[in-house]
Amino acid sequence: MVRSPERREEREAAMRVKYRHQEAEPVAVVPVENPPPAAVAPSPPPAPECVTPEELARRWHVSPTTIRRWFRDEPGVIQWGRAISRPGKPRAHLSMRIPLHVVERVRRRMARV
Repeated sequence: MVRSPERREEREAAMRVKYRHQEAEPVAVVPVENPPPAAVAPSPPPAPECVTPEELARRWHVSPTTIRRWFRDEPGVIQWGRAISRPGKPRAHLSMRIPLHVVERVRRRMARV
């Protein structure tokens, strides 16, 4: 729909009157200063690269159960869940993530034997 310039000006004037209460007063813009370097929170250390027992079992050509057994008591392995089932509860489920530095440590130890 094409409107004449006069009609457009009339409409804009009517809109200004109608929405006059919503027009904000001009606000002085205050530049935001950067916080001092001491106030900047340090970034957390990067999370270690981890593998699942299934991934490691495929790499080493052994069973995931064997990997879980080898790494069950190894320091640095991330575990959650319950390793032992309780009476009246569903079977135990233990999830593991094994950091790559732990994998390398165990691999070197097993290679010496």
